[in-house]
Formats: sequence, C-alpha cells, structure tokens
Amino acid sequence: MTAFNDMLYQYDRAAGKRSSLRRAVAVLGIVYMAGAAMLLGGCAGDRASQKSVDELIDSGLESLRVFNFKEAREPLHAAMDRLEPGEPQWALATYSLALATWHTSPAGPENVKDATVLLEEVVRLAPESPYAPSALLDLGRIAEVSDFLGDPTDVEAAREYYQRVRSDFSNTDMSARATLYYAQSLAQTLDPSDVRAAISALEAEMDAQPDSSWYATMAQYAAQLYAFYLDDPKAALKPYGEAARVGFPRSADADLYLWQYGLLAQEAGEDLVAAEAYSRIVREYPRSVYGSLARERIIAIAHNNPQADIVIPERKDIGMVR
Repeated sequence: MTAFNDMLYQYDRAAGKRSSLRRAVAVLGIVYMAGAAMLLGGCAGDRASQKSVDELIDSGLESLRVFNFKEAREPLHAAMDRLEPGEPQWALATYSLALATWHTSPAGPENVKDATVLLEEVVRLAPESPYAPSALLDLGRIAEVSDFLGDPTDVEAAREYYQRVRSDFSNTDMSARATLYYAQSLAQTLDPSDVRAAISALEAEMDAQPDSSWYATMAQYAAQLYAFYLDDPKAALKPYGEAARVGFPRSADADLYLWQYGLLAQEAGEDLVAAEAYSRIVREYPRSVYGSLARERIIAIAHNNPQADIVIPERKDIGMVR
C-alpha cells in the first residue's frame, strides 16, 4: 500500500498528463511477475512485439489503474526486454512490473520473491530515480507484512528499509511516509520505550518538515500514541492541536477528530482548549452528529469558567445531521 500513486505521479509529470493519472487509483504496494514464458507466449507476444516501449508501458499502467495485475505483466515485461538500466523508462517499467508481480492473485512465495528481486534492482541500478525510495518502502512492507499463509515476517529488516529512506531521501514526502511506517512498527510492540521512540521519530520529522503534506498525519498519530498508548492526554494536546491547525488528513472525519481532541483536553484539565475544539464543531460542521453534545459541553465549560468570557455559538437549524 505504498507507492503506486507516487509512481503514477512521476510518470504523469514526464508524460504531461498529471491530473488524469493521479486521480485514477489509491495508494498500493507491490505487484507480480511470475512465468516469463507465459507472459511472452503465443499471439499476445506477437502483438506486444509490434508496440513501442512507450505503448507497452502505457498499456501496463492502464491495467494497473484498474487493478488488473495479471494483464499488466505482459506489456511491462515486454518493455523491460527492450530497455537497459540507465535508460529513462527502465526504472518505471521495472518498478511497475514489481507492483504487478506482488499483487497478482493468488499471492504466493514466488510472487513475493520475484517482486523483491525487481524492487532490489530498482534500488541498486536506479538509486537516483523517483522510484528508488518507493521501492525501499515496498521492500519494508514485504518484510513486515505477511502476504500469504505461512509468509514469515521480519520487522527488524523492515525498519532498516524505512530508516534507509529517512536517511537517503531526507526532507521529502517519502521520508515522512517512511517515518510513519517506522513509528507504527515500533508502536505495535506496545512497549512504552518503543512507543516513545516512535513519537520521537515523528516529532523529529515534523520539525524537519513543517510544510510536509504528511505533517498533519504525523501530528495526529503522535497525539494518539501519547493519549492511547502512553495514557498521557496532556502530552497529546500539542500534536493534536497542530493537526487541527493544519487540517486533519481525513477532512470528512474532522468533526470526529475535534470531538476527540476536546475530550482529551477536558481529561487533561484544559477546559478552554476543549471549548475551542467544541466550538469549531458547532461553527464549521453544522451537520455533525456531535453538534448538540459539543454545544452542551461549551455551555458547561463557560459556566465553570465565567472569567473566560466564552462565547456560546449558535447551532444552525438544518433539520438533519450527518
């Protein structure tokens, strides 16, 4: 679930059709390449031989966009046969074939092995390409997540891949994503020291990239680690406030997050912070199911803090809720 969008984005930039491709698909991870003879056999192979490299890659990407991983393999494999490492399209074709290989169903050890080889080639032979950090992230996911029954995992190896992205591609969106993966790999142990190390990694990346498109995601994750893994709602308020300021990563659930932020603030004894979070729900999300409850809490906080001169927002009467 890592870098398919990034691969399409880079391809779009080169081809001059960014917007249509970026909208086409959600983030994936890695895909399939098994059976070279099957890929190139028969009439299909004859058709592939008549196409240019660009046409073959376009055909493979079109299949990837509709999650037809098996069909994507043939044109991408045919394109790779005509390309040498160092040529502009080689890294794109190789990385795309790796994606197709990993995700072809049914998943099995050969799929994962072949995809791993392709991803390692991208990292080794095209280290300066935009696909190299994506390949490293995907190698980390292959190591960390079991893809089929009996597939062994290696969390330590996964962390090494994530850390490599953080060091070799620092201050980029890819290093931010690698930090998120690295942090979750630590937090899943539930060991307080590992959770603190996860938070430290997130906060360091946030300090290094305050303008990152992943900033709010890192901030909210850090807040939730403080609140729900370390039982420290007060420490959670700063990163949660940062996520609220920048804009939550899932805007459709912003009212839910503000409600959670307000509850944490009250638990931490910060009633005025809570009142502002609740007020935002009433003002900005009139259809929210939390609207009435949020307004009731603002009234209670205002009653208990008369010196604060809290303004009670009026809830719009819209006749329905979200």
